[in-house]
Amino acid sequence: MVMYTGSVAADAVFEPSNLSAGVFQIKYRSQAESKAESELRPIGVPRNLPHPLPYLAVVFELGDESAHVSGSKIQVTASPPGMDSFSTLRSNWMAAVKDLEEYRMARQGSSKRKRGKDAEEIRLQDTVKDEQFAMDSYNRFSISVRGSSPQVYGVLCQADIVDEFATLLRVTMPQPSEDDFMIEHMQPAQHLGDASACTAWMLDYVGQTGDDDTMGLDPQ
Repeated sequence: MVMYTGSVAADAVFEPSNLSAGVFQIKYRSQAESKAESELRPIGVPRNLPHPLPYLAVVFELGDESAHVSGSKIQVTASPPGMDSFSTLRSNWMAAVKDLEEYRMARQGSSKRKRGKDAEEIRLQDTVKDEQFAMDSYNRFSISVRGSSPQVYGVLCQADIVDEFATLLRVTMPQPSEDDFMIEHMQPAQHLGDASACTAWMLDYVGQTGDDDTMGLDPQ
């Protein structure tokens, strides 16, 4: 959902700096995903400005009936007070990315390079993620909602569609089985990522190098 705070008059000039957004994610898993909210990013919203506009991140976990740490199924958070300026946060993130890239280049040039990531590369990668999250948290407002009962969504009672909504979820969004998760791990190129266990070996695989003309595979 994109929001524009500028003038929409016929003769007004469109200004990208007035763009903001609401980023939504809907899940139907029985177990809570602790990183779901933090991984929602303001993609497509101008964030390279001195003072980016506030944006909204919303997560609906319809299949999870557990409560947040606060005891409520609805959690509302805002960007923490006293944050550094956005330009400082962006500079910190860019410096972390540069350190990671330089370290990877140095490793690639080493004749003693081993397959996979070493402890230092993992540390640098975690630093990039932390700085990215700090930057994304600037002017961010988040809403995380768990469950699909009328106690959470009171509008279901007002519209008298409690049973109909439950039937809709049951028919269109069945809970994944253990077999479904196993199949995901058997599908190449599915759910690739640093935190994924699905074919994760493909990310850092390095073939033999030398005079045997074997091609090395290392997309990173």
